[in-house]
Amino acid sequence: KSVGFVRNLQTNYQIDLLDRMTFAFRNEKNEIQYAVRDEFSQLYQAKIIGNDTLVFNNLVANLGDFRTKWETRLADSWHKRMV
Repeated sequence: KSVGFVRNLQTNYQIDLLDRMTFAFRNEKNEIQYAVRDEFSQLYQAKIIGNDTLVFNNLVANLGDFRTKWETRLADSWHKRMV
């Protein structure tokens, strides 16, 4: 069911949430953006995004984690090691 939910989100927002090297995040206008790994790292190095940027953890394992850890600060997520 969770994969179906994610696929529905992908269709609605025209993004690929299952590609682990594409990162979704909220920009300074609170809009959702996504970037491939290299671009994400460049945005961090250029200080366009930072440790307080909200990222989406598409690797959550259950509904509880989805509710509490799906959207989290970059500094508190696995994304941090990618920048």
